[in-house]
Amino acid sequence: MKTVLLFSGGIDSLASYCILKNQGKSVDKFLYLHFGVRYNREEVKAVYKLLQFLGEDEKYGWVDLDFVQGFEDAGTAEIPYRNLLAVVVAKYFGDKVVLSIEEGTQRNISRDRSDAFMRLLNRLYKYLDNKQRLSVVNPVRNLTKQDEVKVIKDYFGDKAQEVIDMTFSCYFPVDGKHCGNCPACIRKFFALYYNGLEFNNIARNPIESDVFKVYVGRIERGVYKGRRGRQYREVLENLRREGWKI
Repeated sequence: MKTVLLFSGGIDSLASYCILKNQGKSVDKFLYLHFGVRYNREEVKAVYKLLQFLGEDEKYGWVDLDFVQGFEDAGTAEIPYRNLLAVVVAKYFGDKVVLSIEEGTQRNISRDRSDAFMRLLNRLYKYLDNKQRLSVVNPVRNLTKQDEVKVIKDYFGDKAQEVIDMTFSCYFPVDGKHCGNCPACIRKFFALYYNGLEFNNIARNPIESDVFKVYVGRIERGVYKGRRGRQYREVLENLRREGWKI
């Protein structure tokens, strides 16, 4: 069975890679899907840097899906059925598809992030070809973004900051940098700060952004539950101890 890791150059897919390696498993193909969206250039650079650092660049694959860009929601950066399309395309390269979706975003907008979605896909492929079962796995399904960064930090040790600096997660890049004012940037900031890492390559301080204020309001209203909520509250408490007026 060939394993295909959908690799975007972000924290989620990098954490999945670390988990697979910790389990003694290898990846046969690192597949990047080029959707033609505004942040693809920065993602591609991140993918190249990471795979070269990991010594896995010979396993890199690219599929051009530029037609999808017209369906991206301008505000949320959500693309309907993106994960469904991603898995269908990845199936051409292997039988085991690794899709990385952190715990906190599995119920966001699209339903193609859930465990139920993955089970249905497995059943669909069994129906289409009983000889070729599809295995869709999500190694980070029970992890928050904070947990994912810890996985990366533990795996790379003193190289963790260097590796994290190679990743990219932003909806509205500014001159090749993270904007510091979109949900992807705020989630990344919380995850890095929680783990004692710096957020470099950023155009503005996320703490001073409007989106950060929105997150603070949600945290204080108890919108984020469980471990994710506790981790977010811990970040706010530490920031306030440092003197930030939040």
